[in-house]
Amino acid sequence: KYLLTAAWRRDGSSVFGPSNKWGDFLSLAIAWRIKEESFLKNVNWLSNLKLRASYGQVGNQAIQPYKTLGATQGLATAFGTVLETGYLPTKELSNPNLKWETTGSVNLAVDFGLFENRLSGTVEYYNTTTTDLLVARTINNSLGYSTMYDNLGKTRTQGWEMSLNADVFRQKDFKWSVGVNFTKSKNEIVKVNGKVDSNGKPLDDVNNKWFIGQPIDVAYDLRQTGICTQATANEKVTIDGVTKTKSEWYGYFEGCMTYEDINKDGKIDDSDRQIIGQAMPKWTGTLSTSFSYKNWDFSMSVNTKQGHTLYSPF
Repeated sequence: KYLLTAAWRRDGSSVFGPSNKWGDFLSLAIAWRIKEESFLKNVNWLSNLKLRASYGQVGNQAIQPYKTLGATQGLATAFGTVLETGYLPTKELSNPNLKWETTGSVNLAVDFGLFENRLSGTVEYYNTTTTDLLVARTINNSLGYSTMYDNLGKTRTQGWEMSLNADVFRQKDFKWSVGVNFTKSKNEIVKVNGKVDSNGKPLDDVNNKWFIGQPIDVAYDLRQTGICTQATANEKVTIDGVTKTKSEWYGYFEGCMTYEDINKDGKIDDSDRQIIGQAMPKWTGTLSTSFSYKNWDFSMSVNTKQGHTLYSPF
């Protein structure tokens, strides 16, 4: 009724530099089968009750080989009637200090079963932290390169997952079961590169769309407010004591897209970009059911994802 599992892994990968090829990853899990205790053994309607907790680490090496080495690209050039090949560095700057990305996760859960497990489910809380993320970041083109793989930042994902399964009918030849699953998750960037401003506040990386406290995959752009009508273009707006039409301030014309001027300076530019959504759903849900009759079976499921933004070029 008491369970304990522990493991230690040491993984190596040739995609990293000589000093960072190896990573150590630990895991520990414990569980308590409360149903096996004497004070619950005679509770017939309770089939299963278990508490479990775990902490585990995994490593990520999901980059292409040779990112720690300076790669070149071949360029063909004609010299008279002879075609020669020369080599130049690629647009990607090598990084010999790349190392394992590490993810540590804490899980706390309750598993239960009622009425001979005809009704069963799980309620689970998870908190996952990832450090030294392997990311391709943009760099200043004046260096002669445009991107570089690096170990940056720290992210956290936490949330709840709940599942409930029921055997509606359980006969010899016919079975019908229904399941419901719900997951609510929040992802946020805790640290980008460790840099802080003069007040000690961690700095965002606007160029790569990484913002402290926000999901790692935000949509950062101008917020559209609608399609311009003639009345909108002729509408007068006063900014810093100067009154003009929106057509004069923003260049609006009938049929064009309008945007939010968040700093109220009378123009739409990069300073008006803002976080307008995220790619990761805030919650997901699944409803499933299955039937079986002798040697025949049928199953179906309905899934939903809510609270995320899909990019459209239109």
